Amino acid sequence: MKRLFLHFGRHKCGTTSIQKTLYHNRSKLLESGFYYPLTGIRVAAHHEIAEALGNKMPAEREGLLEKLYLELKSEIQLTNCRNVIISSEQLQSCNPALVANFFRDFDVIPVCYLREQAAYLRSSYLQKVHATDYAGSVEQFYQEGFSTDYRVFLEKWQAAFDRDISVRVFDRGSLTDGDAVRDFLIAIMGLTKEELENLQLMSDENPSLSREMLAFKLEYNARGLPNNGTVYFGLGKLSKAKGSKYEIPLAITDAVRQQYAESNRWVEDNVLTDGQTFSYPLYEGEPLEKVSPEQFDAILEDLNAMKEREKAEEREREKKARQLARQQIRAAKRQAEKEERQRKRRQQRQTEQLKEKMRAEERERRAKVKEEKEKRKADKEKQKLAGQNMGGAPRLLDRVASAFNRRTK
Repeated sequence: MKRLFLHFGRHKCGTTSIQKTLYHNRSKLLESGFYYPLTGIRVAAHHEIAEALGNKMPAEREGLLEKLYLELKSEIQLTNCRNVIISSEQLQSCNPALVANFFRDFDVIPVCYLREQAAYLRSSYLQKVHATDYAGSVEQFYQEGFSTDYRVFLEKWQAAFDRDISVRVFDRGSLTDGDAVRDFLIAIMGLTKEELENLQLMSDENPSLSREMLAFKLEYNARGLPNNGTVYFGLGKLSKAKGSKYEIPLAITDAVRQQYAESNRWVEDNVLTDGQTFSYPLYEGEPLEKVSPEQFDAILEDLNAMKEREKAEEREREKKARQLARQQIRAAKRQAEKEERQRKRRQQRQTEQLKEKMRAEERERRAKVKEEKEKRKADKEKQKLAGQNMGGAPRLLDRVASAFNRRTK
């Protein structure tokens, strides 16, 4: 039975970087005995499998799962690897019993990363504002249903798989070399640091909103302005280039930590290994001030300028692409013309060779005809000479007999 590492989350715990690394190093990981299947892959992770498992329509879900199950099993059977890796943070929202049943033919090692809840709240809130039109405060976000009781979460998964879950704390102080990707490859998969040197380790290039960009995006969303890729990636770039880190207010941090203190102690005592514990840094976040009209206009101008630069860059890329296409067309035309000339020369050579062959055959035929004529002529001469010799003998006898008769008289 093949061993299957099932990385099921959680969100905001370096999952994208881990998945990109696994996907882009598939061939090299295969050499180390680990296979990262293509079945169910979307954007480097097995989200299609997770979505099928999370489908709320039983009949439709069963059909999708059966198709994916057969494809996955068929693909894995083509490799001799004893270790398989499946990764999607969307699995965390699925029914663990359905997940366990889907991977029933494997020796499953469930793997999960947990982030201390206050840090998780901060990251989730920033992502929500950044990627959607959400315009509420962090207090509202927390009160609207933020729930991360890790004991309840893990007990469901343990019961479904009837085994311990391999849990890691997403914290620089706990991660191998302070990095989630390296931690997964070394602490979970068991690769050596020497083996990591042959891999291309990927990172998530979407930085969180800075304090200033968060204030801007809240106002942007409140005004109902359109969200698009330019705004999303533009604010990410501006947050990375300038601005200070946003921290949630201390009152929210304390409330979150008190809410989950007992649950976290249970996780530390019963689940975490290697001396891991949740870290609780002191967040001294100040209440977020609204962006001023002048600041809003300035940032919006920066985004518009960025959009224009992107358009100019896109036009330049299209121009270069057209130039390259024309060059390729000309090169293809020259190559076609060259091949046509070569074809004609080959055809001409073949024609000349055929003509020469025909001429040689004609010469040979004529030589044979001439030879046959000369042979027939020679035969006739021989026959004539032989006839002459045979015809002279009777005449000589007649002359001898005539001479004898004259003497006897």
